[in-house]
Amino acid sequence: MTQLHDLTALEQGELIGAGKLSPVELTEHYLERIDRLNPAVGAFVTVTPELARDQAAQAERELADAQREGRRLSPLHGVPVPVKDLNLVAGIRATLGSAAYAEHVPTVDDHVVTRLRNAGTVMTGKTSSPSSVCRATPRAWSHRPRAPPGTWSGRPGAPAAARPRRSPPGWPRSRTAATAAARSGSPPRPAGCSASSPAGAGSAAGPRSTTSAG
Repeated sequence: MTQLHDLTALEQGELIGAGKLSPVELTEHYLERIDRLNPAVGAFVTVTPELARDQAAQAERELADAQREGRRLSPLHGVPVPVKDLNLVAGIRATLGSAAYAEHVPTVDDHVVTRLRNAGTVMTGKTSSPSSVCRATPRAWSHRPRAPPGTWSGRPGAPAAARPRRSPPGWPRSRTAATAAARSGSPPRPAGCSASSPAGAGSAAGPRSTTSAG
């Protein structure tokens, strides 16, 4: 039987738009999984359950209004989407993966978060980021679980044969970990690797083309 977290973000959005799935129900599903699995996976730096529940309830109200008026909403409307901790969200801590910003709380949303809000997504929290922002192998200054016994934590560049498989695959990459643990869908991936640039939402692996969320 297919579980809610087995669906892609667009599949979840389609069910929400058809009235077959509630944004509140889907959000609670992910919040439960985050609470249960994050201590072992360490993908989330900050979890925002109150904000997520408020946004999910608002998404339901907007959906009801749109259906009554015959309007179409974003294909991601009501879908939970975590935000990488390189992105600024007003009122939510943004560490940028650095101890220097451990208590940094921005007062504005950056352009990616604005577009996600406009698309009607629900923010479940902030996922961890590399300590130097553009580092090829993300290693956040904290927020990372202890490596499971027997896993490799040696020097970069060691022969692949010398590296036992990590658990989950790709650990500790936050987006990979969150998706592997089925605690987030697969939203459009933002671009870039500079926290100060308009493209500062992206993967530490390097720049990517920007994809609109709404």
